[in-house]
Amino acid sequence: MRRFTIYLLISILSTFSAKADKVIINGDTTNFWPNKSALEQHPDIKGIKPFLKGYKTGTCMDCEMVDYIAEWTIIDNTVYLTGIYPGPGAEKEGQKADLNKIFHASNSRVKATWVNADFWIPIGKPLRWANMMTPVYKAEFLFVIKNGKVAKKQQFNYPSGGRPEDKEILEFIYSHISWDKIPPIDQQKKVFVVFETGISGKPEKAAIMRGKDCVTCNEEALRALSGMPWPPDYKQGKIYPFQYTVPLTFSEEQRKKYGH
Repeated sequence: MRRFTIYLLISILSTFSAKADKVIINGDTTNFWPNKSALEQHPDIKGIKPFLKGYKTGTCMDCEMVDYIAEWTIIDNTVYLTGIYPGPGAEKEGQKADLNKIFHASNSRVKATWVNADFWIPIGKPLRWANMMTPVYKAEFLFVIKNGKVAKKQQFNYPSGGRPEDKEILEFIYSHISWDKIPPIDQQKKVFVVFETGISGKPEKAAIMRGKDCVTCNEEALRALSGMPWPPDYKQGKIYPFQYTVPLTFSEEQRKKYGH
């Protein structure tokens, strides 16, 4: 239980520590999660950091995010830095950085000629959430930025089929377990199965995260899960191996309901 709790806590902290940048296109503002903030590419980033004192929002574990939120605006295929904000809980929460003071710029915007990055912009609302709190979208738009200019635009539309609903997942697994192989259960047993999505259309790399006190339960949970259809998830133009966790309960009540 302790190991699972620690894993869960680390995953949640990592997710909530990740900062989303903002991009404004044709007046519409969208959050997006760059692998590394484009502001970090600035040749004088060390000189910029002192101006952002008090913008720290927490340590990001297992990712390359930074402690502030950068706002970018694309106008006539040119990228401008139009804002730097602290995230929730920061010392200077709600206080926009003074771009004119930091960059000696006018009009409160800076032409971002230093940026060479891919901006993956989600389209629409999330279809679902994967990997703890990671949103999955039906489509994304890619802006390839070279020296602060949009060098390429491309929209990626993904297959509409998605992961089963939580209730469908449990129903499938419980109904495909060979309950006659499960020994009598005097006290209900919890089993947590972790796996990834992939190109096979089935769960991959399945393993037991918790549930060592019933070997047969573990074996049957993995066997039943292996046969479940699970369309792959997509992110940034390709199949993305999101990780999922399914909690299962083995009890005599479940045996009576699903055993045939």
